Amino acid sequence: MSRYMPLDLRRRVAQRAEFRCEYCRFPEVAAMIKFQFEHIVSIKHGGETTFENLAYACPICNSNKGTDIGTVLEDMNAFVRFFNP
Repeated sequence: MSRYMPLDLRRRVAQRAEFRCEYCRFPEVAAMIKFQFEHIVSIKHGGETTFENLAYACPICNSNKGTDIGTVLEDMNAFVRFFNP
C-alpha cells in the first residue's frame, strides 16, 4: 500500500477523468490550482494505489471527502458511495 504513484499511473487517471474532477466534474483548465490524485478507499482503510482506486479530484472535493468513501441518506437509510469509477 504505497503512496508512490508512477507518472504513467497519474497520466492514465487524469486522462480517464478527462482532466476534470471526478466528483464535481469541474475542469482543471479552469482552476487556479492543480488537481490531486485521491485514494477512493483511503490507505488507512486498506485502499491501494491502483488505477481502480484513484480519483482525479479538485482540492475542494478532495478535502471535503477526507477519508470517507460514502454517506448514509437519512430519508432512505441507505449507504451511497461518493464515487464509483
